[in-house]
Amino acid sequence: MYSINEIFESIQGEGSFVGTPSLFIRFAGCNLTCPWCDTDVSERMILTGEELFSIVNETTMPHMVVTGGEPTLQDIGVLLLTAATSGMTAQVETNGTTSVSLPQHSKIFVTVSPKTSDFVRRSGHELKILFDGTVDPEEVRRDTEFAHYFLQPLWEKGKDNHEVVIDYIHRHPHWRLSIQTHKYLGVR
Repeated sequence: MYSINEIFESIQGEGSFVGTPSLFIRFAGCNLTCPWCDTDVSERMILTGEELFSIVNETTMPHMVVTGGEPTLQDIGVLLLTAATSGMTAQVETNGTTSVSLPQHSKIFVTVSPKTSDFVRRSGHELKILFDGTVDPEEVRRDTEFAHYFLQPLWEKGKDNHEVVIDYIHRHPHWRLSIQTHKYLGVR
């Protein structure tokens, strides 16, 4: 059984897959309480594995984003492998606070977006930091191994702090800018 907040089709609005048509599976529940979170993780529906896999098998989207809340609080391994072996790219967006083992497959892509300094998942495909100016991204990046490092402006009440983020990236050019384009476009 899976506790799901919502499932919808849209485009990936941020990170390495920006612009990619995607099936989003937003898992309910989270082990953190972030003041800027844009998801009501308490809303939920319960789906069986069969119901969830049926949705994945019926989509025409080439990319699946498993997000939350915190998706690694639930058993997502079979879901990721099901999507990956069917040819989809399966992207997991996690806050990195759990050490749950994720399956290894060339089509499974791990994005870690830490919200605290004590995250444990220190490697993956991309590290994406929501930049609010309170934490130095260089401190967060220390002792990590990711193919891509992104800074993302904090979007609050219809505007963001992109000027500060761009200034930081100019001084630390190994970081790349990730904008939540879906919010600018007004899509989910």
